[in-house]
Amino acid sequence: MDGQKTKKYILIGMFVLFVGYYGILWGSTKENASTENEKRELSELPSFSIEDYGSFTTDFTAFFSDHIPYRQKITEKYNNFMVNYLHVSSDEGVILGKQGWLFYNSHAKDVVTDEVIDYNGSKKYSLNQMENIANEVRNADRMCKENGAKMIFLIAPNKSSIYPQYMPLSYVQVSAENRIDELCTYLKKNTDAVIVYPKKELRKLSQEQKIYFSNDTHWNGMGGVYAASILAEEFGLVYPKIEDLKLVSQKSPEDLKLMLGINKFEQDEGNFIPDYNDLCDVELINSSENMDSYKSNNYNGKRMLMLGDSFSEALLPAMSIAVEELDVSRSREYGYVKDKSYDYVVYELVERNLSFLAGE
Repeated sequence: MDGQKTKKYILIGMFVLFVGYYGILWGSTKENASTENEKRELSELPSFSIEDYGSFTTDFTAFFSDHIPYRQKITEKYNNFMVNYLHVSSDEGVILGKQGWLFYNSHAKDVVTDEVIDYNGSKKYSLNQMENIANEVRNADRMCKENGAKMIFLIAPNKSSIYPQYMPLSYVQVSAENRIDELCTYLKKNTDAVIVYPKKELRKLSQEQKIYFSNDTHWNGMGGVYAASILAEEFGLVYPKIEDLKLVSQKSPEDLKLMLGINKFEQDEGNFIPDYNDLCDVELINSSENMDSYKSNNYNGKRMLMLGDSFSEALLPAMSIAVEELDVSRSREYGYVKDKSYDYVVYELVERNLSFLAGE
């Protein structure tokens, strides 16, 4: 009997020490609410209620799991182990490629887009979907022409389209022609718009110069300037020779690495961007929720409107050296062309985002 009591007291004492230890840690650390390694909101402390005791215990368990001391460090170490030692992605939206390259599995984050299908060619757009995209291009091109502007519809290639050699062997390409290749043929045949999909040009250039970040979804500064030079040629604008540009190193935004929630990974090196300060001065003259306006000292009197997604960010400085005024909107609102007298319009979408125009 005395032995049972002693055992009971020892267990109670151990429990009190455990709770006290974690209570001290809980109060002494400020890391508990950090979610740098997880893109979600942490659980909040639930209110106790006798009537809703069952729900309280579930919610409190979730709260305790979210706020346990040093949780962020534990999660980070776990993610590092999974990625760097087991070569297993800690986020379903990130594909672990070869030689430290990361790729975006967009369908895991957004059910509309699917970069894997864009890559492997296993599914094509239907005729109705291609016609939906063509209608958007026709309408935008017609409005631009009615307002005296020349438009280019730019399809920025997915990273996997330019660097397929770094995709895992398990991601097999079932067709040499993917749905974007087929779509471009359809758009060029069934619209009057200028369609630019520089996959072949950029893939060739990628053998000489790194043009996409290895641990980010986007093209780097050199990818942006190569794409801009292709646009300038189509528009008939004067553009400097890329081989004559002064280059400076560029740091990767690391969006895919951040999604993995790790702090140890191969360095994303070899990224460069032209030193635009060596070419011209660009000033932000107006900023609003929908539009940013820039003016350069390239006094050629030309004005451009650029519409697009996040891939247009690298085009901003690259196109600023070709025109005097540049308005940039992270949208597809081509109706902005009626607001000013534009000479040129760039309507840009990365290939995975074409699915937003395709519909069902």
